[in-house]
Amino acid sequence: MPSPPDLVKAPPRPAPSPRPAPSPQRGASIGLPVILGVEAAAVAPASYALHLMWPVWGPVALVGGWVVVTLLALAPSTARHVHGHRPVDDSEAAGIGAAWQDVQERLGLHPRTYRLLVTDSGELNACAPAGRVITVTSHAARTLSPEQLAGVLAHEVGHALGPRLLPVFVHAQLTLPNRAAQWVLRALWSPVRPMWRRAVGWHRPVGFVPVFLFAAFACAGSLLVAIPAAAASAAAVVARLFTARSDARADVVAVRAGLGPDLLSALEQTLEEASERGEVPVRLARRTHRLRRRLS
Repeated sequence: MPSPPDLVKAPPRPAPSPRPAPSPQRGASIGLPVILGVEAAAVAPASYALHLMWPVWGPVALVGGWVVVTLLALAPSTARHVHGHRPVDDSEAAGIGAAWQDVQERLGLHPRTYRLLVTDSGELNACAPAGRVITVTSHAARTLSPEQLAGVLAHEVGHALGPRLLPVFVHAQLTLPNRAAQWVLRALWSPVRPMWRRAVGWHRPVGFVPVFLFAAFACAGSLLVAIPAAAASAAAVVARLFTARSDARADVVAVRAGLGPDLLSALEQTLEEASERGEVPVRLARRTHRLRRRLS
């Protein structure tokens, strides 16, 4: 007698096909010069336009700002101070180390090509910084199996290979002005409250004069900082439109390395955890569906 439809078990997922031998990758050395060349070509006419309106100092400010942001985006130490990344601690070393070594062997990466860092986050994927840095979230390191973690790490490496580095590098450049603006605003306004309290404690009108002067200075500084920060925020919103395509291309790297089923398992587990919390991550669901179709 056939079983009722609601009691029929889903067929088991087929075993993954044999994983291919590692193939060498050129890493970030391909995409970065192209990105910098495109940005330099865009900065040059803008600098000339600023020179016509504000001779000498206009182009110096634009070019200098672009150079500083670019160098900071590429500096490994920036990942720790700006993005909040940290080295792998002892409790995470065993699981992450095995998965990371597997990914390096499959993709043919030299152990010194990328530096692996951890960010304390409850998400599956981390915000990848530019340069030779690969990041993994503490949630992924804590909850995923070594095989699933290897699939996630292969996806993160995929963001740093060749032209795929473009959205990662641009995101890092756009993040720095916002973080710098937050730091400047805190530095400008943090002394105002203690100065106001002292002035109230003195009970003298003259004590409020430096408070109002410093507040006026902080307002002027905030206005100067807000303009480039707002421009960077608007550009970051536009850059998010390309996130899905960037993730899909990074998933292809994991699939070609033979880690597609493991990455799919990690995505499905994350979807189940979100469903238990009553959340509906639409982007993650679409990404999981695309990866499932690619593997079928």
